[in-house]
Amino acid sequence: MKYPTRNEVAKVKTFYRICAGFLFFFSALEVLLVCFIMFIEPFELIMLSGVFIGLVLSHISGSVVFTSFAPKYLLFTHGAKSDN
Repeated sequence: MKYPTRNEVAKVKTFYRICAGFLFFFSALEVLLVCFIMFIEPFELIMLSGVFIGLVLSHISGSVVFTSFAPKYLLFTHGAKSDN
């Protein structure tokens, strides 16, 4: 499968970058809180999945916030650039 490049897709609009920033903040906070809970509570395997999900969500939303593009493996979700 050939992934599109950043030159072939449109940037994410500002409204969606703001929403992604909101998600980035809370997913980063979630990772920190779950790591804190892992130290003060007995170990549960579900805690590791919470950290993993938070890291993936913060990676994707952080990429959108700071670069205006999704990660390379999600660039197919962007629309094509308009010639206007």
